[in-house]
Amino acid sequence: MQIREWSWRLLIAVLATFQMSLSSYADVPKNNKKKEHLSPATKAYQACATCHGEAGQGKIGVAPSLDTKSFWSVVSDKQFEEMVRKLHTQTNFAEDAANLKSKKIKKIIAMLRKTPVGDPLSLNNNAASGNHDSGKEKYAKICAMCHGASGLGYRENANAPAIRSQEFLSLVSDGYLRHMLKHGKEETMMRSFTPGSVTSWAALTDTEIEDIIVFLRSSGK
Repeated sequence: MQIREWSWRLLIAVLATFQMSLSSYADVPKNNKKKEHLSPATKAYQACATCHGEAGQGKIGVAPSLDTKSFWSVVSDKQFEEMVRKLHTQTNFAEDAANLKSKKIKKIIAMLRKTPVGDPLSLNNNAASGNHDSGKEKYAKICAMCHGASGLGYRENANAPAIRSQEFLSLVSDGYLRHMLKHGKEETMMRSFTPGSVTSWAALTDTEIEDIIVFLRSSGK
């Protein structure tokens, strides 16, 4: 009888301790999700973070970086909004991108843009004039390893985005393509191709850059 009574007392004590622990836990302020403390711009960007990274740094083989100075120096807010809506058509984010309100996209831009867009006149937006076959050869040797043999990027399991798709080419000028080939995107695998650059993968002359652009523009022809 004494053993049984002792057992019951022990069980009651354990249950009481457990109940007190639960009460104490309930009194602890909940650690609300970090999102509640984020700025409106950062909150809006969370829809992009899964693929493009928490700070827009991009993810190899998934989505490109969105936080480079060279990119934002030549992309206007309006152009970026068009990119959001049109460059996701072949992704799981297609429907969401199409339905994003301009107000939310502006908040995303507010978080990402660290560089004001430069003077559009500073870009040479004249149509490229070059040799298609030479451009095709250069593309295969230099660009295909990241952007894919067909230039369709992630669609063909490449590590970098599409640069030969009609969606992309309809949104960028030849001046934009020249700028990216010459200056690259800092802190990414897309290095400068300017001769003499210490970070370049290869040195491309102005003529060779023109040839590559002509080849890119020949998509579907």
